[in-house]
Amino acid sequence: MNADRSWKEWMEEKFLFRERNTDLAKEIRAALATFFTMSYILLVNPQLLSKLGLPADSIVVSTALASAISCFLTGYFGNLPLGLAPGVGLSTYLTYGMVFGDGLTIKEAFTSVFIAGALLLVFSITRISESLMSFIPRSVKIGTIVGMGLQIALVGMTSVKMVVPNQETIVGLGDVSHYQVWLPLVGLILIGSLLFHQVEGGILIGIGVMTVVTWVIESSYPSTWVQLPNVFIDVSQFLSFTDIRLMKCLPGIAAFTFIGLIDVSGVIFGMAKAANVVEPDGTVPGSQATFSAVAVGTMISAATGGTPIIVYVESATGIKEGGRTGISAILVGLLFIIALPIAPLLGSIPVTATAPVAMLIGAMMMSEAPEIDWHNMSEAIPAFLTMVIMPFTFSITDGILFGLISALGFYITTGQMYRDIKDTYFASPRSGSGKEEVGGDTVSEMTRLSPGSPTINYTNTNTQSQQHHHHHHRHGRTRSTSGNQADMEDEDVVTFIDHQKFERQPSLILKRKSSHSG
Repeated sequence: MNADRSWKEWMEEKFLFRERNTDLAKEIRAALATFFTMSYILLVNPQLLSKLGLPADSIVVSTALASAISCFLTGYFGNLPLGLAPGVGLSTYLTYGMVFGDGLTIKEAFTSVFIAGALLLVFSITRISESLMSFIPRSVKIGTIVGMGLQIALVGMTSVKMVVPNQETIVGLGDVSHYQVWLPLVGLILIGSLLFHQVEGGILIGIGVMTVVTWVIESSYPSTWVQLPNVFIDVSQFLSFTDIRLMKCLPGIAAFTFIGLIDVSGVIFGMAKAANVVEPDGTVPGSQATFSAVAVGTMISAATGGTPIIVYVESATGIKEGGRTGISAILVGLLFIIALPIAPLLGSIPVTATAPVAMLIGAMMMSEAPEIDWHNMSEAIPAFLTMVIMPFTFSITDGILFGLISALGFYITTGQMYRDIKDTYFASPRSGSGKEEVGGDTVSEMTRLSPGSPTINYTNTNTQSQQHHHHHHRHGRTRSTSGNQADMEDEDVVTFIDHQKFERQPSLILKRKSSHSG
């Protein structure tokens, strides 16, 4: 009994249950919800890679093994509620782009994946990956969250033919008389209603109900529930560092590395934001461990005939169910191992059961849109491009890239780059009193965390003369000041929100000690 109590206490302390307001029951439900919405990879990945002539059984084992190890590492060392597995898009690129398109051999393709994983591990250990996250602008960060939600919703809608191709209008509405279109809507309303009434396990209940209903309508009950896969994998079949054309492999290595850095960065922050575990300074605890898990998992995946590991946006399903710690990630990894024999049963879960969850996640992630200053074009346009390019091109990476390019353009055209260079390298020395003039105010104790800040939020803690507040807009900056300087509190804080930073929003803090006592 005492041993059991100490084990529970260790788990609560290790995974910060109290700090993140969670418990083991919530984490279990979150793991089940995440796994059920991403378990399709156990079926889709073998379908794609088997076109290369690889045995499907070995690909199933590779996918489950690499996914499980990645989830274990993320959960234990990163303490984040994330699900990790090979990316479907990357499997498609390796099959049709690298092998069928560029003519790489199977060994060259998978060795490229392994090298990309090794590079990601180096970037993680040296914290280059964290530095990259810190320099992605805030507007692109928020746009990434919304864009991922839109893309997830689009995936759900197209999977049930609610949205279909149209030659004249590009896309159109599917056949609403078909049950496959309206049944997911019923499922969406069912799950939404359960969540509205705060029914625990609402998402899992919805998936289960819609699965049974679809089986009844289609008479498609699974004929095979359990099937043991072939667990033997010959590593030499996939990797070779001597018998490859390195120059031929470079484009694939660069593509996998770039996607690993950019795509994973965006998803980590988006999921951490949804789980409310982002620190006040914008950093994500455990992000370095997650990058390392992605890298190690990618190398294991490549050695066993799999594609690069990514963080799945379907993790939002478990987060919505209450997942807040690495326990849910560890359990997702365990479910990947357990699922090996029951892969046929998981494959029988219909899209009409998972599509409502995808649409629900899209609605949930739209909640970040008000965080964008839509009246400041230097912030609104990069965020807009990020969020719409993702679903329109079906690529998270493309959306982030367009957002970064536009943000860089505004960084130059607004003159902020010039001001940052001037402030960083040509700032005049301070006077002996240690005071500086900032917007007409005398300040001191300046602490610079990073250069540059297109948006300035000036927060005055004075509560006695709010009627005198007024706003100034200049160069995309917002500033509120008090008309009665004598009534200021002892400390005013000026926070420069740096659009060049992804994780660390406050880039310059100026503190002023007032001589007034109140």
